[in-house]
Amino acid sequence: DLSLDWHVYAMDWEKDAIVWYLDGVEQWRYVDVGKISREPMYLLMNLAVGGDWPGSPAADTVFPASMLVDYVRVWQETSP
Repeated sequence: DLSLDWHVYAMDWEKDAIVWYLDGVEQWRYVDVGKISREPMYLLMNLAVGGDWPGSPAADTVFPASMLVDYVRVWQETSP
């Protein structure tokens, strides 16, 4: 249950792969180079409800919900 403690979510976006991490452990890797965008992006954080993961709200789903964020850190590696 991810709601029981704080967690560190991370994403490494390179030209040949996008890798997602949870608490320092790789969870998923996308390597279709032809579909990895090289366009400028922006960060969007939301508290979506429903969908394929984790699923639709149930009778015991608590509303209103909240998403507590301690910090967000973004950086870009400079070219050598």
